[in-house]
Amino acid sequence: MVQRLLEKDVVDVNSKDKHGHTPLLYAAAQNGHEAVVQLLLATDGVDVDLKDSNGQTQLLLYYAGRGNKEIVQLLLVKEGVEVNSTDSIRRTPLWLAAENGHEAVVKLLLAKDKVDVNSKDKWGQTPLWRAVANGHEAVVQLLLANDQVDINSKGHWGQTPIWQAAEKGHKAVVQLLLANDRVDLNFKDKNGQTPLWRAAANGHNAVVLLLLSKDQVDVNSKDHWGQTPLQQAVVNGYETVVQLLLANKQVDINSKDNNGQTLLLLAAANGHETVLQLLLAKDQVDINSQDQRGQTPLWRAAEKGHKAVVQLLLANDLVDVNSKDKNGQTPLWQAAEKGHKAVVQLLLANDQVNVNCKDNNGQTLLSWAAENGREAVVGLLLKTDGIDLDSKDKNGQIPLSLAAANGYVTVIRQLLAKDGINLGSKDKDGLTPLSWAAANGHETVVELLLKTDNINLDSKDKDDQTPLSLAAANGYDAVVELLLAMNGIDLNSKDKDGQTPLFLAAANGYEAVVELLLETDGIIPNSKDKDSQTPLSRAVANGHKAVVELLLETDGIAPNSKDKDS
Repeated sequence: MVQRLLEKDVVDVNSKDKHGHTPLLYAAAQNGHEAVVQLLLATDGVDVDLKDSNGQTQLLLYYAGRGNKEIVQLLLVKEGVEVNSTDSIRRTPLWLAAENGHEAVVKLLLAKDKVDVNSKDKWGQTPLWRAVANGHEAVVQLLLANDQVDINSKGHWGQTPIWQAAEKGHKAVVQLLLANDRVDLNFKDKNGQTPLWRAAANGHNAVVLLLLSKDQVDVNSKDHWGQTPLQQAVVNGYETVVQLLLANKQVDINSKDNNGQTLLLLAAANGHETVLQLLLAKDQVDINSQDQRGQTPLWRAAEKGHKAVVQLLLANDLVDVNSKDKNGQTPLWQAAEKGHKAVVQLLLANDQVNVNCKDNNGQTLLSWAAENGREAVVGLLLKTDGIDLDSKDKNGQIPLSLAAANGYVTVIRQLLAKDGINLGSKDKDGLTPLSWAAANGHETVVELLLKTDNINLDSKDKDDQTPLSLAAANGYDAVVELLLAMNGIDLNSKDKDGQTPLFLAAANGYEAVVELLLETDGIIPNSKDKDSQTPLSRAVANGHKAVVELLLETDGIAPNSKDKDS
């Protein structure tokens, strides 16, 4: 049918529809009718470079991209064909043929004198760049044979062909590129990463070996984060790549990244046991190297709970088991904080471990564990010889005080089971463990402490407040009741403002506490503070109606008592 139409002289083979498409464009780009295209191309006067309404020349681009050697050949012999025509993203026929590995088409296009072998798409990628990226070895060979090709052409992110080949692990392509004297082995992309860096980061053993065979390769090249190829191989646990790089005499085994992390630290942090062994076999490795936060390989392994790595490091006589980070915390501390019981046990079994090391807040690990209710850690530490039960932090608090303040009943029981613990230890504010428990309303903790021998019921803090005063002031009636049941407790103890437990409870409107105190023999209902105010006058002043009524019902109450300003 098409042939019959073409035999008619009246047929316009270059007529366009509203989109600018000619019969030739439709037959090729829209429907892929190669026989029709061949008929049209054989027709005199057909315009092979006609552009559509988007300004795109479709034919050569279409068939070059699909590898149709015959039609490309027909197009190339047509006078006026644009061999470097581009599509909307600036891809040329050569670019598309190279991208898709069409060797025969690439060969045809390269034979054209005017072909641009270094044409770039909108991302800055050349035909060579795309052939390399996709591992088209034969096409790469063809392009490299052209003297005009730019072997170090950069893409949008500053990546060269060899960078791409190394990244993708295309060994044969890397070999072809390395055979060219113009190739830049140490070229860095926008992140400062070289071909060797990328090959190592992705575990491409064969490519790493090829690159290392070149004397000019920089094995210690650092990216923008200060990491070398070896550091990346270590982070990812690529054992063979690590071995290959370590065999290079130029490699820096103690190189640090921008965070001060060495190879050994990174291997330890990531739990790569075999890689760690490879590194430890090197005499010059620094086993106690600290990063910017003061963390060592052992510290990081302990933090992450890598038991096997911790064992390997502890087997080295040079390891510092008590190294501290910037917060003053040791590997043992970190293992305990993160709940790595097996690692904690390993470290505690080491004779060099100092279980009483203090952090920057003056806390030991036992103090921290007690404060945070870490029962398992407390249990392990209490079994350790030389543990300091009464170590004080910067606030003067011992482990028992910290556990009492936070109401950790099981931890309290664990600590009280140890002989020699100081029940009356005071912190900087003069608070004892009983004071803390009473002040915070921890009834069960108070009960446990009251069952111990020689507990000081009336110990006073810096404000002269007793445990009873603190419990009454905060309205903890259950704690008040426990304390009132103790023989010899001072019901009317005054603080520095002359206020008794009853006064404090009345002033704050704690009806239940006031009632308990008023029912206790020996209570002084009219006790005056430094301003000559009584529990009743303060309750009135503060508008606590129910408390006022309770006090007025009490025998011996003085309703007309006046303060010093009256």
